[in-house]
Amino acid sequence: AKDLGNTSFNVDVKGSGLKLDNTDTKLKGVVSLFQFKNYSYRNINVDGELSKKLFSGTVNIDEPNVALSFHGQINLKETLPQYNFTADVEHLRIDTLNLMKVRGEAEIGAQLRINLKGNKLENMQGQILVDSFNYKADKVLYHINNITLTSDIAGNTQALHLASDNIDADFNGHFDYASLGDAFRGILPQYFPALSKPSTDVISHQDFTFDIRFKNMDLITERFLPDWRVAPNTTANGRFVTGDNLIEFNFFSPQIQFKNFKLFDEKLTLNTEREF
Repeated sequence: AKDLGNTSFNVDVKGSGLKLDNTDTKLKGVVSLFQFKNYSYRNINVDGELSKKLFSGTVNIDEPNVALSFHGQINLKETLPQYNFTADVEHLRIDTLNLMKVRGEAEIGAQLRINLKGNKLENMQGQILVDSFNYKADKVLYHINNITLTSDIAGNTQALHLASDNIDADFNGHFDYASLGDAFRGILPQYFPALSKPSTDVISHQDFTFDIRFKNMDLITERFLPDWRVAPNTTANGRFVTGDNLIEFNFFSPQIQFKNFKLFDEKLTLNTEREF
């Protein structure tokens, strides 16, 4: 709410209800001004229905810093929100729109198909499909043909699958993403005393396996890790169980490079159950 600013609109409203819980309304018209994160969006065309926390319809924005079209449903009526829509993002200037902090100018474009429910990664079920993803950083354009993120949940077990031009990955088990980093930092100092533990003890339940396959990593390394190069067919897999203080990690790379320093056919294995 603190990111929202002024709103001005000329929208034809037909229906009943004044609150989001009981409204049943048809909307058609133009939102001439909508302020978010200190940016003023203008001339947003809306055509849809809002019924008891369910929006169904289309939204189109066309201005110099953002051009996109949305069609589908957002359902907030259930315990977990549900999303079923397509969005064609022609261009979106994430630096100018103040959506995230980046170095220099940054623009993205993509075609999205979203069919999922959930309000955080741990309970997300469904699929996110991204086609023709373009990331323009200053004057350099990076392109990814397809990205697919799929999540299935059965009981307390989640299966998370990522497929893309750059990385394929599978995670299976129970995750607590918010405390994942602190959980690692809490266990590793028991085996590597030179590492410091978190200042406070973190209660975290992690029990999952992972299998990551690196393909073409140039888009990531060139922009975000310019000193590194990771060869295709690099793999990382293992398991992490906080209850048993267990970390299994296996890494292999045909070639990994940091600045002018290169390693070939590098293997790294870590198993906290073993005696050293």
